[in-house]
Order: sequence, then structure tokens, then C-alpha cells
Amino acid sequence: MFIFTNFKGNFFYLYKIQKEQENILRKFEYDYIFEPNYNKSISDNPSKLKKMRSKICLKTYPDNSKYQGEIQNDIRSGKGIYYYANGDKYLGDWKQDKFDGRGVYIFSNNERYEGELKKGLKHGYGVYFYLNGNKYEGEWMNDKKNGRGTYYNFCTNERYEGTWLDGERKSDLN
Repeated sequence: MFIFTNFKGNFFYLYKIQKEQENILRKFEYDYIFEPNYNKSISDNPSKLKKMRSKICLKTYPDNSKYQGEIQNDIRSGKGIYYYANGDKYLGDWKQDKFDGRGVYIFSNNERYEGELKKGLKHGYGVYFYLNGNKYEGEWMNDKKNGRGTYYNFCTNERYEGTWLDGERKSDLN
């Protein structure tokens, strides 16, 4: 369990983050993994159905991680969810066994990235939600903040809007 000392409402904030992530996962499962005809009167949780769509496969790996999603020629391709053994989760688009397209990466420490990915890396527009409430929203390249973006500091209510290069903010002054 995480203990926060630098902002008010910290336990509510952690609960809120966990609920958001759970809802993102459940929506993805409902939209892409499980058959959409479950009976809401039996359960509000579509993951209890365990009736996957016909094009969805389940693959388990030696480290106890697993993948639920589309597979072509024994590689992840299309929509799918990868559950890492360490508790991380990735749900979204796959191409040639790598994250590629739009997706959400949920870290086991409750941080989250939502946005575009290319060849397994954050690349394009995306939003990173930090555990302490901070947030970066903007452009990424090769897994680093790169281009225009805004960093919001939750504790101080400050924000930096400007240019980033290789993960570092740059002065916009000439």
C-alpha cells in the first residue's frame, strides 16, 4: 500500500485512480474480448462471463503472464490485453507482437499512460498520469516526452506548457 504525505485527500485519490483503471479495463474487455450479450441482471461484471469472442485467443507465458486477444501466425496482432506477471497491464492495439496504435498501459504502482504507441514505445500524442497526481499531456517520441506538451503539478497547482526534448523540458526563450 502506498502512503502519501504531500497532498490532501490522498486515499480518496488512490481509490479514484484504481476505479478509473478498473473501468478502463472492463470497458476494453466488454468492447473487444468478451461476447457483448451478457445478462446485466446476473452480473454487472462482464469478465465473469468467460465467453470470449470467437477471434480472441488466450495465451499463457512461462513467467505466468498472459495475453487475451487477437493472434495471427502465433503473434499478437489486433486488439488485446497483456497481463504482466508483475501486475502491469497493457490493453490496446498490437502489431507484430508489440504495442502499436492506441493503448493504455497500467503500471502496478497505479501510474498510467494512455495514448499512441509505435513498436512497443510511447510515440505520438499521449497522457501520463503519475501516482502523486501530476500529469503530462503532449507529444512523445521513442518512449520520452518530445515536442509540445504540458506538465501539471498537482501539489503546487502549477503547470509548464512548452517544448520537451528527450524527456527534459526546454526553455521556449530564444
